[in-house]
Amino acid sequence: METEKHLDCLDGFRGFAALWVLMSHSLIFTGTSIPVLHRGDAAVNLFIIMSGFLMTYHAFNRQTIEPWESRKTWWKFYIRRFFRIAPLYYFMLFIAIILGGILYQFSQIIGHYYPLVAQSENRYLLSGMNILMHFTFLFGFFPQFASKTPLPDWSIGLEMQFYLVFPLLMLLLRKKNYLFFAFILSMAGYLLHKFLIKDSFGQPAFLPLRIQFFVVGILLATAYYYKYSDKKTSIYLIILALIASALVYDRLTLGFTILIALSLFYDKVRDVIRIRPVVSFLQRMLSGKMSKIMAELSYSVYLIHFIVLYPIGLILIKFPQFIALPGVVRFLIIFCCAAIVTYSLAYFTYKFIEQRGIQLGKLIVSRI
Repeated sequence: METEKHLDCLDGFRGFAALWVLMSHSLIFTGTSIPVLHRGDAAVNLFIIMSGFLMTYHAFNRQTIEPWESRKTWWKFYIRRFFRIAPLYYFMLFIAIILGGILYQFSQIIGHYYPLVAQSENRYLLSGMNILMHFTFLFGFFPQFASKTPLPDWSIGLEMQFYLVFPLLMLLLRKKNYLFFAFILSMAGYLLHKFLIKDSFGQPAFLPLRIQFFVVGILLATAYYYKYSDKKTSIYLIILALIASALVYDRLTLGFTILIALSLFYDKVRDVIRIRPVVSFLQRMLSGKMSKIMAELSYSVYLIHFIVLYPIGLILIKFPQFIALPGVVRFLIIFCCAAIVTYSLAYFTYKFIEQRGIQLGKLIVSRI
């Protein structure tokens, strides 16, 4: 296996996913629907696949110095991930608590024009138990708290649940029974989602409801690990990832899996199916400097953008001319305004909160 390197093409997927979520919520704030763009849930699924891939990719590359049989490795992993996620989340949760009453008023006014914006009062005026559940990241286990803040944070609780079980998944992967691994987890997630608890949660914040997407990322990362040393195993794992992706019955998710596989694995020298120009264009588009910047800001953009949309939406609906515009034009206006504000704020939160949290996590890990 080659030494660990940054996989540039993944930057484009992460950055695009955050932008896509912003676009989908901008559509809600203008009462508009545009095919594909309104699927913000698919963008979050892409985030989840990327999370599964990156966690596994880094774990494989560190396994000689941080073996998963060691408890120290588990603690190092948990510390790194906590300080990557928690500092900015706690900051934005504090903002959401402080502004909850104001945001609720904004939602009711905007909801008069665009009903999907109006949400229940308990999503904005957080109870003590609700705050405790979110502060401890336990909210994803309980339907009544899974999506009950002004933040789109249901996926953050989901991510933390994945981190909790990730060391166990890595130990299971070491047994190399990949078909069992993919089948059991994917089918368990599918059956739970289909027949048992799908309707209990406003959002799929409980890990079994989204474990299939993490599995896709894990399988692709494992395939990449064997890309140079064992091509047969690598191809086998790619096929399993595609099957696991197909099991979620979402064409966009399957499409993303195919694009990720092409950008990471396609042999442009042999070019068996004669698509080298397409793959080269895809890799360039995903690996540019702008993609790297968008990827770095993606977590901040994801957490910040929803709160930004409320005041911008309130200002715009005060102009009758805006409401009279075609839906697509309204969407473009609010999206551009929100993007400028959100990415500007995201730069500062990334620099002064995210990066410092990451550095603190690394410092603590170095002392273990």
